[in-house]
Amino acid sequence: MRRLAVGIAFAAVLGVAGCSGEEAAPAQATAPEQSAVPGAPVSQEKQQDVRITASATPFVPGVLDQGAPATAVLVLVENTSADKVVKVNPLYFSITDSEGGKHSVELGLGDDQIGADELQPGEKIEGTIAAEGSFTAAKVTFKPLFGANVTVNVTPTQ
Repeated sequence: MRRLAVGIAFAAVLGVAGCSGEEAAPAQATAPEQSAVPGAPVSQEKQQDVRITASATPFVPGVLDQGAPATAVLVLVENTSADKVVKVNPLYFSITDSEGGKHSVELGLGDDQIGADELQPGEKIEGTIAAEGSFTAAKVTFKPLFGANVTVNVTPTQ
């Protein structure tokens, strides 16, 4: 219950901090591309402003971990646009396991969690995302509030 209250409070603070009063242009629908190569985009809009890479990484407990099994993925987000700011937040990610199950990312569960930030053109940010449960991460989806969703395959641990 405490974790839920902390998560709701954190999400509320991020929501208020992320409100800039700007209106974003709606994303244009385009046909998604498909790939079976680990680490390559599974579905990425053709006029994408962000590049995501994801690789499996050992789970290291974070401040809100309560000892339950968890799975972590190291993600790198890069703003590839020429003139747009890309907002990044750990809550914009989800993990799909090898059997098709979706897992929500938990705030503070894993160490070195990717931060909430605004990336200027050409900037990058890297960090982990983690979800409860022991599973094999197959895909990561980045769903920003404004802009197109990006789904990439997770590169397995070497």
